[in-house]
Amino acid sequence: MSKFIVTMLGATVIWVVSYWGKIDIKLQD
Repeated sequence: MSKFIVTMLGATVIWVVSYWGKIDIKLQD
């Protein structure tokens, strides 16, 4: 169960980073 939670957290972190990365690109443009 703990591995599942870690996997979900990791996926969420990657999604947030890519999400904010797109926003940063839009702000710079």
